[in-house]
Amino acid sequence: MRKLILMMVLLLLMAGNAMAQVTRTSGQVLSQDDGLPIIGATVRIQGSDIATATDADGRFSLSGFKASSKYLEVSSIGYETKVVEIKP
Repeated sequence: MRKLILMMVLLLLMAGNAMAQVTRTSGQVLSQDDGLPIIGATVRIQGSDIATATDADGRFSLSGFKASSKYLEVSSIGYETKVVEIKP
């Protein structure tokens, strides 16, 4: 069985509008094995339909989700799905 590589997600969180309780987050998805960007990885707010794909540098940006959302799900073909906590 092929060894699955864990993904490491570096989150650079941005503060959203607290009154609307909608927020924004962005970051970069990197391979834990070699530190290279994961191109085309899916980054989704856990429990919602809000998702995006990483660009050629492994970067992503998500907005329009509730501030109470706590986790991101990161997945890509050939990699193990990783759940990462969104930290303020």
